[in-house]
Amino acid sequence: MPSRRPRALAGLLSAALAAASIAFVGGAAPAAAADAPCTKNAAGDCVVVLRPSGDSTRTFVVPTGVTSLTADVWGAGGSWIKDGAFNVRGGYGGRVKASFGVVPGETVYVLPGLRGPDRTSGRSTTGGGGSFVFYGEGTEIAAGGGGGAYRRTESDTGYTGGAGGGVGAGKGATDGGGVDGPGGAAASADAPGGRGSGPARRTAGGIVPGAGEWSDYGSGGDGWFGGGATTESGAGGGGSGHLAGATLIESTAGFNSSDGSVTLTWTAGPAVTTSTLPNATYGSTYSAQLAASGGTAPNTWSLVSGPSWLSLSSDGELSGVPTSATTGQTVSVKAVDAQGVSTATSYLQLVVDKAKPALSFTSTPPDPAKVGGSYTPAVTSSMASTSRIILSTTGSGCSWNDAQQAVVLAKVGVCTVRAFQPEGPDTTSAAAEQIFSVAKGAQTITFTSTPPSAARIGGSYTPTATSPAGTVSFTASGACAKQLGDVEMTSTGTCTVSADQAGSDDYDAAPTATQTFTVGKALQTVSIDSAAPTTAQVAGASYTVSIKTSTENPVSVVVDPSTTNAACSVSSRTVTFQHAGTCALQAVAAGSARYEQATSPVQSFTVAKGSFSPDWTVPNGLVVGDSWVPQVIGVPAGAGAPTVVVDSKASDGACVVSPTAAGTVVMRHAGRCVVRVDYAPSADWNASTAGPISFTVGKAAQTITWAGAPTSGGVGDVVALSASSSSGLPVAYAAEGGCSVSGTSLSLTRAGDCVVTATQAGDGDFTAAPSVRRTVAVSAAPVAAAPAVRDPTITATVTSRTPVSASGWYRSAVTVTFACTTGSAALEAACPEPVRIGRASTARVLTRTVTALDGGKATVTVGPLNVDRVAPKVSIVQRGGRAPVCRATDRRSGVASCTLRTITTARGVVLVAKAVDRAGNRAVRRVRVG
Repeated sequence: MPSRRPRALAGLLSAALAAASIAFVGGAAPAAAADAPCTKNAAGDCVVVLRPSGDSTRTFVVPTGVTSLTADVWGAGGSWIKDGAFNVRGGYGGRVKASFGVVPGETVYVLPGLRGPDRTSGRSTTGGGGSFVFYGEGTEIAAGGGGGAYRRTESDTGYTGGAGGGVGAGKGATDGGGVDGPGGAAASADAPGGRGSGPARRTAGGIVPGAGEWSDYGSGGDGWFGGGATTESGAGGGGSGHLAGATLIESTAGFNSSDGSVTLTWTAGPAVTTSTLPNATYGSTYSAQLAASGGTAPNTWSLVSGPSWLSLSSDGELSGVPTSATTGQTVSVKAVDAQGVSTATSYLQLVVDKAKPALSFTSTPPDPAKVGGSYTPAVTSSMASTSRIILSTTGSGCSWNDAQQAVVLAKVGVCTVRAFQPEGPDTTSAAAEQIFSVAKGAQTITFTSTPPSAARIGGSYTPTATSPAGTVSFTASGACAKQLGDVEMTSTGTCTVSADQAGSDDYDAAPTATQTFTVGKALQTVSIDSAAPTTAQVAGASYTVSIKTSTENPVSVVVDPSTTNAACSVSSRTVTFQHAGTCALQAVAAGSARYEQATSPVQSFTVAKGSFSPDWTVPNGLVVGDSWVPQVIGVPAGAGAPTVVVDSKASDGACVVSPTAAGTVVMRHAGRCVVRVDYAPSADWNASTAGPISFTVGKAAQTITWAGAPTSGGVGDVVALSASSSSGLPVAYAAEGGCSVSGTSLSLTRAGDCVVTATQAGDGDFTAAPSVRRTVAVSAAPVAAAPAVRDPTITATVTSRTPVSASGWYRSAVTVTFACTTGSAALEAACPEPVRIGRASTARVLTRTVTALDGGKATVTVGPLNVDRVAPKVSIVQRGGRAPVCRATDRRSGVASCTLRTITTARGVVLVAKAVDRAGNRAVRRVRVG
């Protein structure tokens, strides 16, 4: 079996190794660093011929300014059989010539086909390789390779391989297919070759042709689709051509017998001929004209890169004003001719020289210039934006003060001011001078001492002053005199200090300088020499103040305004205390013609509250029911409000303070009454108490009063008796004659007089009341049937501050009140008193019964009553890794609910456990956990 042609193996292997076909994107391959060299043909166009390099894909980077390429693509010829006796020709490769648009800098991919190697023996050969051009996403050009020769025997004249296809070529029996057609058939029409693989494609490994099928006979040539295989009677078919995304210029099938090739041509553009640029100068206008040759005039110039100050006109003139000096800076330019063809970028060096600045004084020195003066020179530079100007002086008449940036005129003589600008990044150095004479100067005296702001008789002041020429002398007048080096204050008034300086070689005499100030009276001192009292109190012992003073002037003691609550007063030097507060005292020394008035530091101390002892008279003859207002003596004005207090234990209820009449004691029972009067503390007085005193409350007298007493009646009548005592104690009744008494009911039993006596025996608080008698005339009455007995009624009402819970529990005290109504007779006793259940109670039952005088009876039962006034105990429990839970206990009514909730605040997380017992009592516990 003949070997496969080497031109196809690399491409096929690359395709096999690639994971998938990769769509070509123009310019995706790295561009060459520089444009391809231009080899011109006879027409003046640039030509590059790309020939096979094994099975490798070739690349071509579109040069600068090129927007269109022409590709002349030749497919390779098929193998021949050359044995010396018979030469059997292989098929010729096809040709496709077309043009297509391009973008400078992008890459064109090219695969020129290899010619099949000739054989000197055997029957079969190898087809030629197709040639291909790929660009961008849509440009594809292919010329098919020729089919290989074939012969059946060694002595056979053989069959020529099929021709490689062009674009639009015929599809004869032995030629390659047309555009995108299948590969050409074998030579024998009755035994056609099979269709080849394809179409061609570009992969990550390079361009892969459509490979022709092959067998033991002549192989088909490569193309967009490969040529067909052979049969016993036919050579290999040629590969097909292909065109997409380009404009066809020429197409030929069976054109080339040698290796394939791709010839790329493009129109040559202009070239920049300027190789050097003239130097520029910093800050000066610059201009230079560029030149180019070739191309179609006119050229349009553009600046690719360069300094920001430089511009390039379309006709090639460089201009601008340099903003800095440089020893060399690259300027990149290019030009495009009338046909749109661009030059390669030209790189030129531009040097910017330093400028020479010019300095000039814009200030004029003082005229005349005198010692003691100064001069601030002003200098401008034609290159002011570069290095700063340095000023200095020479000569005997002046010096330079760098801090003040000024010339100091120090002596009589000549002054030279020199300005110098050092070399800068963009400028050379420069200098200028200004010369003038300095004459004697005027001088002034400056006091360096400050006169006293509060000068007084007996004080002194040391004046000091300076002048440019030297020592200053002083004199004094007015309220002062010069004593050696000091000025002494002798009287009140104005003191004048004069300073003089006679002049020197460089200064004229100075005018006299003066200082004036006022001299006032002398100061004196005074102080309180005695210690402030520590036990001062309202109405307490007085305090005598002692004084210490530096003069013989009279001194008085006054109350300072910082005293509070008018705590004290002064008479001469004796202090008395009227109110609690702070007492502030000050000594005042009187002024004179020579001395100012003086005051001492304030002496402050506390005046405490005063104490008092009230008294009163013990009352006599008070009995139950009396009222008494205690009369207390010895109470000072401003004392606290009195409060009358009864000692309830010692008095045993005999007396109480009236709830309606403040300060009044009411006698409630006979016995011992103990009373005191408490005085609350006030602003000036401490608390105090009158008493206690003890006295005996006697029994009160009482009387009996009848209310509508009966005077007559008939046998069988029952009459209600209604006498009452003034003490409110119950009245007892006794009957004589035709009647009888039961409680408050009088029964008339027989005709005649009935005498009823009302008595009240008294008790611990009241003496016995005088008895009162009433006579009732009883008349006979017909016998009548006894009336029917009707029972009385009793009802109970339960009340509490809080309602009963759903579980039948109260959580506040319970009061049970009873209401009674009579039936056919009065009740034997009063309706039962209310019952209050204030403490805890469980299932308590109350039963009450009332009975009438005629035997009628009624009963009421209340309960069970449950009272729980204690809140449950609640806690938060967490065991092991479990979540926290609410836990509660209640010893009386039991727990109704226990809930736990989480509250998140800005300060952290709080767990809140809330328990409620069956009575409604609540308990809450909070725990912060974060």
